[in-house]
Amino acid sequence: AEALGLTKPGAPATVRSVVARIAFWLIMLFVLIGFFNQIGLPLVAEPLRGVADTIARVAPSLLHASLILVVAWILAGLLRWLVVKTLTRLDVERRFGHFFVPEGTDPRGLVQKMGTLAFYLVLLLAVPPFLAALGQSALVAPLAEMLRVLFSYLPNVAAAVVNIGLGWVVARIL
Repeated sequence: AEALGLTKPGAPATVRSVVARIAFWLIMLFVLIGFFNQIGLPLVAEPLRGVADTIARVAPSLLHASLILVVAWILAGLLRWLVVKTLTRLDVERRFGHFFVPEGTDPRGLVQKMGTLAFYLVLLLAVPPFLAALGQSALVAPLAEMLRVLFSYLPNVAAAVVNIGLGWVVARIL
C-alpha cells in the first residue's frame, strides 16, 4: 500500500486491515456453510451457499478489474515521475512558466501540475477497460465514444500549436 501511494509511510495500515477482514469473512462463510451442513440444517446452509456461489462468479471479474486498476496506477505513477523529471531537467518552469501562469504569479509547481495531469490522463484511459472487466457495458460505450472524440481533436490541436510556434518564430524574425 505504501509503494502504491495508498498510505503514507508510518500511517495505520488501513488497506491491509480491510483485506484481512474480507479474507476473514470469506473463510468464515465457508466455515458456517460446513457447520450448518454438519449439524443437519441445510435450510440455513443453502442461502449461505448461494452467497458463496455469487462471490465465486463475481471474483474473477473483480480480480481482472483490480489488476487493470493496479497496472494503470503503476503506469500513471511512472509517467508522472517521467514527466516531472524530464520537465525539471528541461527547466520548463523558468523558461516557459510565465506563459502558463497569471502575471505576477510564481511559476513554481507547474512541473508538478503537468505530472499530475499526465497521471490522471492515464487513469482516465484505464476507466473503460476497468468498467468492461466489471461487465458495465452500458457505461463503457458512451465513455469510449467520448474518449474517441476527444482524441480525434488531438491532431488538430497539435497542428495548431505547430502553426502558432512557426508563426511566432517568423514574426520574431520579421
